[in-house]
Amino acid sequence: MVSTLTLNAENHAETIRRLNTAFFLAARDAARESVPFAMTAFGVPQVLAEWLLTAGPDQVLALAQLPVCTFEVRLPSRAMETVCLPGGRVPVETDCPVVAMHTALLAVGAASERR
Repeated sequence: MVSTLTLNAENHAETIRRLNTAFFLAARDAARESVPFAMTAFGVPQVLAEWLLTAGPDQVLALAQLPVCTFEVRLPSRAMETVCLPGGRVPVETDCPVVAMHTALLAVGAASERR
């Protein structure tokens, strides 16, 4: 059941379903290469990464039907302060490979601290 708190609830539900589907399929592809990589890159627990390895398309699509995004923003506040500036400004340095690597390391580090 989708909330009616917004006039576009059905559109949002469809967007969430598509995002969830893309997320799970991408995590499944990553898990096929390496379960530890899928866990790190997508932030999925081991049990989900291993389940995705054997899940059929219908099972993945059923999981994607959940009414909320099944993934979360993993950028810790330090990383967001690096890439999100007031007024929608984006620092030129965000295209720099060092900034991208630093942001990814902050995200992975924060994820491991929550476990």
